[in-house]
Amino acid sequence: MLRVRLIPVRDAAADPRLLDRWAELEAGALEPNPFFAPQMVLPAARHLEHGHAAQLLVAEDGDALRFLLPVSGSSGLRRLPITGLRPWMHDYCFLGTPLLAAHGDRRAAPAVPDGRPIEREAEGGRVHHLGRVPLGDHVDTVGAGE
Repeated sequence: MLRVRLIPVRDAAADPRLLDRWAELEAGALEPNPFFAPQMVLPAARHLEHGHAAQLLVAEDGDALRFLLPVSGSSGLRRLPITGLRPWMHDYCFLGTPLLAAHGDRRAAPAVPDGRPIEREAEGGRVHHLGRVPLGDHVDTVGAGE
């Protein structure tokens, strides 16, 4: 069963099992993104301004990590006074492609169904707006032929 959750980066740094699964996902991601590898995200969160507020949006299928995107809070969406999440793109992060498992169920991309960015209301009235996340050509092929 697919489980989607937010994990504060500071908590992820203290969880060896999560770090192992994160490294496995990064090594086998459909589209590599070294800026979202643990060895980049963790030091950035420790040392950069507002890094303490960074979280990981993850999708897990049993013990397997299928999707990971570092996110930060947003105090507005297109000039609307609502809170939400956006990809965490700090000054030293030059690519916002989420880490998505190359094999497995395409539902693992919780924020990008059918490869399209979304704006939707989620639990607690939060909005997940990932309209500027580059998805690449391979997102539609996830799970094909499986």
